[in-house]
Amino acid sequence: MMSPGNIERGRQAGFVGGTLTGIFTNISLADVMGTIVLSAIGAAVSFLVSLLLKRLLNRPKEKPSPRGRKK
Repeated sequence: MMSPGNIERGRQAGFVGGTLTGIFTNISLADVMGTIVLSAIGAAVSFLVSLLLKRLLNRPKEKPSPRGRKK
């Protein structure tokens, strides 16, 4: 008799194989290409925003004018 929390290896393999087959047959090439394009756009925007923030936050402070200095 099988306990409720324990599944035989053959049934586990069948369950995993059926699940993966069902997933892969429902994903089209257009979905994969759309995901690739959107991830590339997201990575580029993230990179550009990080460069912009780095420039804005690391601006050199202006030096005081040398008017008060004596030679």
